[in-house]
Amino acid sequence: MRYFLAAILLTICATSASASIIYNVNRTIDAGSVTGFIETDGTLGTLSTANITSWILTITAPNIGGGTPSVIDSTSVTSDSQINGNVVTATSSQLLFDFSPGATGLFILQDHDFWCLEIGDTCTGAGDGEHIGYPDGSGGGVAAAAQTALYSGSTVIATVVPVPAAAWLFGSGLACLFGTARRNKS
Repeated sequence: MRYFLAAILLTICATSASASIIYNVNRTIDAGSVTGFIETDGTLGTLSTANITSWILTITAPNIGGGTPSVIDSTSVTSDSQINGNVVTATSSQLLFDFSPGATGLFILQDHDFWCLEIGDTCTGAGDGEHIGYPDGSGGGVAAAAQTALYSGSTVIATVVPVPAAAWLFGSGLACLFGTARRNKS
């Protein structure tokens, strides 16, 4: 019985060893798209820049490299993330951006090109909304694809990547193996 309980404990520890949460991004913005993932430190509730630990996003939009997809990630020397205000929140299954009236802040992930959601702040000068853009050389940004003022309330910007079934199958197989070994010793 001890081995069986140890196997269960090992399985639980293996599947929850990392407190981080990985969210899948699959956004269509006007004539562009943002796909990839965002990883957080596992914090639920209001997020700050420090809570975003990693990301790899493929950005496709007109005017960015002639429409060629651009990959931005958290490992590039020039990469940056920014969350202003309390507009980005995380649940165990979703990342949300608050476009409610009176909310102010922005969420931006960038490298040479960028993905930005904003309300009451400015990352492109294109107004409140969701933007794919590129730097204009003056420290500002230009929206290459944008959806402005299309939202109200909280918008789901990413969903959690589910734990693969293989992990659960491996854990249950391991538990059975330990149980069988224990029974054979008796």
